[in-house]
Amino acid sequence: MPKQYRLAMKCFKQLIILSVSIFLLLASISKACDIILNPNVIADSDSIYLKDIAEKYPENIKNIFIAYAPYINNTLTITKTYIQSILKNEHLKFSICGNSVKIRRKTFLITKKTVKNLIKNKNIEIFSKMPIVLPYNNYHIKIKHIKSSEKFIWIKLAVLNGNKLYRVITISAKKPSELTIPVAKFDIRRGEIINIGEIKFAKTDSPLSSTAIKTLRAIVGKVAVSDIRQNQPFTNANTKREKFVKRGDLVKVEVKYGSIQISTIAKALRGGFKSDIIPIMYLTSKRVIVATIIGRKEVEVQ
Repeated sequence: MPKQYRLAMKCFKQLIILSVSIFLLLASISKACDIILNPNVIADSDSIYLKDIAEKYPENIKNIFIAYAPYINNTLTITKTYIQSILKNEHLKFSICGNSVKIRRKTFLITKKTVKNLIKNKNIEIFSKMPIVLPYNNYHIKIKHIKSSEKFIWIKLAVLNGNKLYRVITISAKKPSELTIPVAKFDIRRGEIINIGEIKFAKTDSPLSSTAIKTLRAIVGKVAVSDIRQNQPFTNANTKREKFVKRGDLVKVEVKYGSIQISTIAKALRGGFKSDIIPIMYLTSKRVIVATIIGRKEVEVQ
């Protein structure tokens, strides 16, 4: 093995030995400590005991009172020196690992989702500042009273701690506004081209799908890709815009001159959707004119 590689391997081995040595040293120090502090703690009660802030402690001192938990949205830092002074006052002497413990108060949140689930209406617009933060506890929330006007709603919530009323909270919200959207006037079969006579408008206060179609122009001429039930909204999932004519297709041409109507065949020089204007070429005369797509492989010339 070349000398430079032997030197690199030697350095690598020494680095591994040093890392293992440091790990073993730290492990032995930890084992030597009677109390090992957790650097970050979330408190779920008003009082903090040694067992709440340490990951290792003598069993006989686990319930020694350390401090009261901080207020909501506040933190409390307890130092090693402070804990040593508490133990000294109890005439106790134990070794401690860790410099300090940062304590944050665990909270109970009443969110917009909580309120909407309670009143079983996910469409209301809540004005009250949310979430509402309470000191952590095993609360039970129920509706105490609901008052409403034409546009607004006020929900009074009772927060129960066990069987006792802890707090009453009033939530202000706006009722969902009704929308008028296009829906199927009749059942529409898969594969059908949707025409204006199959569409009507209806009011709804249900949440619209992100793919919902809200205008007639965007629906007429589309093809149903699945069966659409009567009163069902049109969406980009149950309809698609189909290319009725492709470039090179032989198309049926309806030629209208006043009261005269002639049918013939031509070649499409460009593809398109319904109502698109495309160039076509008559097969015999090779004459090129423009026509309007009116159906699958059908165009109209006026």
